[in-house]
Amino acid sequence: MYTLEDYLNFRGDLSFGVSPVNEIDEMVFSAIGKADFTGILRDGEIGRYSEAFARFFETKDNDVNARFGLLASPIMMRVLHAISLCPRYADIKISNFINRISTEKTEQMSALTVLGPNDKIYVTFRGTDDTLVGWKENCELAILNSVPAQRDAVTYLETVAEIFKGPLVVTGHSKGGNLAVYAAANADEEIRGRIEKVISYDGPGFRKEFFETEGYQSIQDKVSTLVPKASIVGMLMENAGRLEVVECESEGPAAHDIFVWNLGREGFLRAQDLTEKSLVFRQAIENTLDEMDMTERQEFVNELFEALSSTGAVKLLDFTEQSLAQIIKLSGNFNRSKEIREFILDLSRFFIKGAAKNTLEELQERIQEHIQERKQDKVNDPVKEKTEEPKDPDESSQNEQESYG
Repeated sequence: MYTLEDYLNFRGDLSFGVSPVNEIDEMVFSAIGKADFTGILRDGEIGRYSEAFARFFETKDNDVNARFGLLASPIMMRVLHAISLCPRYADIKISNFINRISTEKTEQMSALTVLGPNDKIYVTFRGTDDTLVGWKENCELAILNSVPAQRDAVTYLETVAEIFKGPLVVTGHSKGGNLAVYAAANADEEIRGRIEKVISYDGPGFRKEFFETEGYQSIQDKVSTLVPKASIVGMLMENAGRLEVVECESEGPAAHDIFVWNLGREGFLRAQDLTEKSLVFRQAIENTLDEMDMTERQEFVNELFEALSSTGAVKLLDFTEQSLAQIIKLSGNFNRSKEIREFILDLSRFFIKGAAKNTLEELQERIQEHIQERKQDKVNDPVKEKTEEPKDPDESSQNEQESYG
């Protein structure tokens, strides 16, 4: 299995003059934004990645095994450190780092701009971090027409496009991929014309209404979504652009780790199709969402994070066996349906425990059980109260001033 670490070892000494930018390099440009450069890159400063990462690395006691979060790649620090030492990336310039977290607005958005050696501007959005607010916002992607991070991603892209002239490539991994597509589709028309391509690395998709917008339709031929063949996150909602499946030996949540996807000399190795597990998971999620109206989806999200936050936890790493037991106990106080409560518990166990005790097959079985239970309930009680779709949060709160430096 040839992965990014192998690529760095075998080809990391080649200059871009000898071997031009390829799709592996574009993934690297996207990945280096996963480090937190807050306080390291000053407003408007253009810095070298190797120097900026060295300063960030010092804040982590120069520990290559330091973790970024419970669900982050266990080798992320090691790989980012290796990138910073590669002659190929020694002179890569970065700028305009932002890391915005707002509990009040349920927002987590981080972005970085990479000045490519091919004179292209790579605008890259980071995926969800370890904070609960970031994961709640992830869930709200399936409920609201837009979330704060998406709207701020548009502002970030437009700001960067004003500062740096030239072709644009917009990318992101996980939720960052969703932000990349949303920002590109909603940017000013002139900026959309400068975009050469948009790449979502295993990012969740969108509600069907998004694909009908003029902005998306104007860039859809430039969009691609790359997912591992055992994808889970990338199976949430409808994919944007071309769906390209990549070979990966890992399964379940571990397949979301872009650093273990299989590579060739200059690109990802394509797989023929998604695995059966991935397809089953996708269908199960689609069926579950189809069975819930918008109010039920909002109840699902609110109850899940009410339970998680009630333990006093701020990050996923804060959870213990005791706090998980507390969540299970507190769920009995909710006034929602039995099916939603149990579904919340299944998902919280699955993600919090990293599938250590709950396998993907068990999760799929539980989802299918809930689907059948809800269908049976509707047969027994066909009269269902209709409720209005919840509105987006007040967009006027977007007037907060923030520097994108």
